[in-house]
Amino acid sequence: MKFGAMLVLVLVAPALAGTQFWPRRPSPLKLQRFIARHATARPNAPDVIKSTEPGNDKDKVPRGCHARRLERVVPGGDYAKARACVLAWGGEPDKKATSFVCVGEGREGRSGGVLQLATVARAYGRLAWVVNPVRESYAVDVNAKTPADPAWKRLPSGRRYACAAYTTLGRHLLAGEERLSVVDQGDSIVVDILSVSRGRRFGRLIYPLIGPMQRRFFRAQLDVVEAACLS
Repeated sequence: MKFGAMLVLVLVAPALAGTQFWPRRPSPLKLQRFIARHATARPNAPDVIKSTEPGNDKDKVPRGCHARRLERVVPGGDYAKARACVLAWGGEPDKKATSFVCVGEGREGRSGGVLQLATVARAYGRLAWVVNPVRESYAVDVNAKTPADPAWKRLPSGRRYACAAYTTLGRHLLAGEERLSVVDQGDSIVVDILSVSRGRRFGRLIYPLIGPMQRRFFRAQLDVVEAACLS
């Protein structure tokens, strides 16, 4: 079943242009070229952008979308390290990492430019690597000394809070947004992932196959932040 599903994905990949399936882990140079190729791509789900934003008054998931949420409590975690990890999208990925977010080079950063990214994940064991173009849609950094804007009235309880989110681009198999956040609860750190997405075109047909890949990718992200705040 896994091999058959992977074969279908690999055969249609050339026609997708956005979502790509590679037999080997892509090198840093290949990833930067991939990100550069999609630098001008438009978000493929404008109605979903900022739907994951904390304090957002939207109580309903955008039409046709599915919401997935994972949370992990890390006792004794260092908030400063967790915050830095989240806002840097994990930093430099470990050579053994099977899922990570790659940050584009040649940018001015959040203060002066758009943060271009790519998600990278090993799919179905050792059969292939899946690479997708995404772009940061927002980032929030709130601490105890900075009063929260009224728009953030629903911020999670905790002394400090930081999050970053990305949205899918162009011919990505999915259309949606993912938010990675961390909350300082004093004696522990809460790491949280919220994803709102739907299948796009061919992605609608294979959405049930994409779900398990998403969950593995999210767990890997939680692992990275947990390791960072305990280091």
